Amino acid sequence: MSRVELHTGTLTKINTKGLTVEEYCEYLCKKYGYEIAYEGDTYAETLMDVDDTYKVLNGELYKCDDTQYPEDTSYLVDVGSNGDGTYKYIAQFYNGGTWLNEVLEEGLNNLK
Repeated sequence: MSRVELHTGTLTKINTKGLTVEEYCEYLCKKYGYEIAYEGDTYAETLMDVDDTYKVLNGELYKCDDTQYPEDTSYLVDVGSNGDGTYKYIAQFYNGGTWLNEVLEEGLNNLK
């Protein structure tokens, strides 16, 4: 069932140490024993499916410390830089038309 979701949290960009996002996600999946469940899936998709604290947003890998609040009815997204490589956010949206990653990407794009 679709509903409105309100989230607040902090995004921390992960230093992939010279690897592509996919290569780093493969490293993390192998480190934690996560296996690709569906043919055609990527390690990035697998990591996000198994551990939803990881987000690939605008081609970058982030760790997400997220809190979800009870339902409301409006839409908003506000992302702000903390100046230390992390981003605070508040996002509220109807989950029948979008999802948290898409809303966070919009917020990050609005910073530029």
